[in-house]
Amino acid sequence: MSNTRSLCVLSGAPLSKNDDERIVNKFLSFEGKKAVCGSTTTALFCRVTGQKAAISPELYTDFNPPEYKIEGIDFASEGAITLNRCFGALNGDKPDNVSAKLAGLMLYSQNIHFIIGRSVNKGHDKQLFKSMEVLPRSEIIGKIMRKLIEYKKNVTKEEI
Repeated sequence: MSNTRSLCVLSGAPLSKNDDERIVNKFLSFEGKKAVCGSTTTALFCRVTGQKAAISPELYTDFNPPEYKIEGIDFASEGAITLNRCFGALNGDKPDNVSAKLAGLMLYSQNIHFIIGRSVNKGHDKQLFKSMEVLPRSEIIGKIMRKLIEYKKNVTKEEI
């Protein structure tokens, strides 16, 4: 899948820290647009590449998840809330600006490849996430993938 209508989404850390560099290099070698979903994933990416992530102030509010600016990356944000709201946007809900941007990248792309780290985010056990009905990464990405397939997108994933 190599063209400008391709998108690779990296979300979640791998089970083993030994795979951090491999997952980032696989992501960087993808030809097309690149999105990082997750604050921990963003920190992992920056640690491996030596880059810095700056919060984009024009989109950040108390009601929007933060969007990070990273050189060479088309989109980077917090993961759980952004992915859940992105799914809502793909279903016609009115999203926040950050989630709308991710949904727009997905709708524009014909080929979407997910690289999913299999480590468990302990934050999803928190009552706040449950009360907000925020689904865990593996669950919400599965729903997003099924919705994108309904939109006739070519969707693939790999888990590390």
